[in-house]
Amino acid sequence: MSVPKEQLISSVMEWAFLSDTGIAARIEEFAGSYCAYFEYIAEPSLDEGAENRLVYTQIYQTFQQLFETELSNFLAQYGWTSEQFVATCQEELEKEEDNDKWGSVFEIIVSLTDYNIFKSMMLDMKRRHPTLEPPPPQQ
Repeated sequence: MSVPKEQLISSVMEWAFLSDTGIAARIEEFAGSYCAYFEYIAEPSLDEGAENRLVYTQIYQTFQQLFETELSNFLAQYGWTSEQFVATCQEELEKEEDNDKWGSVFEIIVSLTDYNIFKSMMLDMKRRHPTLEPPPPQQ
């Protein structure tokens, strides 16, 4: 049996923002592991025009799989599927009443699937930790 959507939204907000074991912690861990593959120009405004290497796309796909798995596992604890969650977010956003909570959550979910936001996150981590080395190749 699934929990009511109001309870789910509170849990998602905690998972996304407040929990040391939630998605923010996993994203930070992922970015720290893979940011060494990313190159940046000293002037941050020039990064967006920088070349996108194939390895960036491969890392992005790995990140997407991680995120989708994490979201699906989290929602399953509450009896929800990813599809139900996204549909409910969209329904709530279309209502004329106050949608601040649902809008915030939906924006977070959508932003985590955007390549440019992902690349910016990785470049930001690289700037903060320029000496991190890429993980060894998998055998």
